[in-house]
Amino acid sequence: MINKIIVYWLILSFGCKTVPSEHPVSLPGPDQLHDMATAESLISIHSGIPGEIPFWNTHAQRFIYAPAFDFETVEGADNYLYIARTASSGQEYSFQSPVPWDNLSTIWKDLPVDEVDLAVIARDGEYKLDTAGVRKFHKASPYRGPYRKPVTDYSTSVRHLVQYLFEAPYIQYWLEKGKPDPDYGLYGYPSKMISAVIEGMLFYEKLQGNTGNGEKAVEIARIAADYLISISQPARTPMEFFPPTYTGPIYADMMDEYRGESLSDRIMLIYPASVGQAYLDLYELMGEKKYLEAAVRIADTYRNLQLDNGSWHLLVFIGNGEPVAPNFIVPTGVISFLDRLKTDHQIEGYESCRNRALEFVEENVVRDFNWEGQFEDQGPSERYKNLSKGQAVSYAGYLLREHPGDPEKIKLAEELIRFAEDQFVIWDNRNSIDSWGITSDKWLTPCVLEQYNFYTPVNASSGNMIEVFTQAYDKTGNFLYLAKAMDLANTIVDTQDRQTGHYPTYLVSDLLEQEGWINCMVYTAQMVYKLDNYLKEKSVMW
Repeated sequence: MINKIIVYWLILSFGCKTVPSEHPVSLPGPDQLHDMATAESLISIHSGIPGEIPFWNTHAQRFIYAPAFDFETVEGADNYLYIARTASSGQEYSFQSPVPWDNLSTIWKDLPVDEVDLAVIARDGEYKLDTAGVRKFHKASPYRGPYRKPVTDYSTSVRHLVQYLFEAPYIQYWLEKGKPDPDYGLYGYPSKMISAVIEGMLFYEKLQGNTGNGEKAVEIARIAADYLISISQPARTPMEFFPPTYTGPIYADMMDEYRGESLSDRIMLIYPASVGQAYLDLYELMGEKKYLEAAVRIADTYRNLQLDNGSWHLLVFIGNGEPVAPNFIVPTGVISFLDRLKTDHQIEGYESCRNRALEFVEENVVRDFNWEGQFEDQGPSERYKNLSKGQAVSYAGYLLREHPGDPEKIKLAEELIRFAEDQFVIWDNRNSIDSWGITSDKWLTPCVLEQYNFYTPVNASSGNMIEVFTQAYDKTGNFLYLAKAMDLANTIVDTQDRQTGHYPTYLVSDLLEQEGWINCMVYTAQMVYKLDNYLKEKSVMW
């Protein structure tokens, strides 16, 4: 079934205003897509150079794209023999290079999907001097789709999900009590989860239109926003107007000092920007100025707290604003928030703040590729120890959107997308990974892993890649991107509970019934819906 070309049917949703293209887009057949993916897998991603460019993959376990490793030169060596041995067959693949940090593109196409033992031997001519380095890793499969045929169309799936969410007791509780449901533990992360309630209910209203339930959804969004404003930090305090990241004991364990401890005395500075975005969405629908003003107050605090390097401390104590750890945020979300204030609402005064944040990303994160996973249920990490893909693809999307005519910017955007795919997209489950007791044999593929510290497939991570793959296709015309987006969306649709409409947060066979995270459900549904509209607009056939 996988090797047949299927017709990708697209059922127009009721009330959809998307106008199909007069020139339908036909994707290539599977064989051509496979050849394209295999050829692209030979491209090395941001290869390091000792003393010049850091090697980002120190803690990486797997690679779709040909990697290069930080092995040191050996005195007297004039060449280095690379020997890669596969675990299943013991077969060896080798090549020679003048340096020990070369990428493996020479043998990458021939290496099968398998566990690999790599040794790099320093030599003087044919004489072995020493071993420059060894590394174990998993050679992961490049894209080999299509993998799934969706059991329903995307629009129907999304509508089913938002209806489920609207009816959920922890959502209806806002109407009944005007505060978060204490039985839903994840409300202990108010900035993340309550802003997701706002976004989810506004999305529901968008799909429902002017109906009784649509009006109730907007009322829920308003109540949730008012609650967030009421618990935000008061004026003339170090974190003034920032909503809290935590309101008590954390839901999931964190490492070291964070395990089981209440973190309500600190704020993680990536989250106020997402709350500001939710306020703007509510303002644009309702026209109530207090929500615009609440967003502006958040922007003012970001401007006041900005550091000399252009970023902000990742985690700070509320009482004095002092950092908990030396880590800085990767401020793609703050940049997007500040851009929106100017672009959509003509609010000036944040240009310098925004530009300095952008410079921080360009001069530090892009150069070093330290795309740190920054999540409220994980502590700040050492360099490269907990990479993730969210901010990387966010910045890639920014480049694609803002610099479509700049070949160098597009090249960088595509490299960032390859990095995200390389480390976090799973096209099949020929892996041997155990993260927090969740083993890779139970992953529902294709899927996307969240971060090194939780190397587990999460639906919102698929949403990240669906969004950026679609953006990349739109700007480059590379059919592979669109095929990948569709296959990831198909997994979301196929794992949806057919009766209730629930989207499982974890794409793991024995975790599908967990209620999961509101923000993940909402964002994933938004991205599937966006893809659905794009496919209809382009009249895509596969």
